[in-house]
Amino acid sequence: MYLLGDEGTVGLFFSASFVGVAIVVMVGCYYAIKLIADSVRRGQAAKLEAQARENQDRLKSLMIQRGMSADEIERILQAEGGKTDFLGETENTEARIVEVLSENGYEAADIERILVAARVGDAIPPSAGKLVVTLAENWAKPADIERVLATRRKPATA
Repeated sequence: MYLLGDEGTVGLFFSASFVGVAIVVMVGCYYAIKLIADSVRRGQAAKLEAQARENQDRLKSLMIQRGMSADEIERILQAEGGKTDFLGETENTEARIVEVLSENGYEAADIERILVAARVGDAIPPSAGKLVVTLAENWAKPADIERVLATRRKPATA
């Protein structure tokens, strides 16, 4: 007395339909989650770009407040240092050092002396940048930072 056949046929029909519906639902969920994740990622990227522009403007303001000349500011902003993991908000070592030193109340003359001490040739190595940032964030005196940088450059004697 079954409309669609015996009991086994009805069970097979409903189970095959259920599997098909489940597959369609899972594929739909996958694409919905992917769409949401892509949207969130794009939103975060846009937010980071806006934050980088804001930080660049803040860095310029800090350098002006510290009495740096237009040539010094231009040189720092145009320096093309490689990105490293410690740089965070800015794109080059020298700019990051200036930013951290300015935020921690160092005078413009002290900042310039520290930059000179940190420089190896025409560039500041990222390792020197990390060192200066760490010392500045722990309120080291400018003379102490210069002394540490000078010590780093001395060749080890055997």
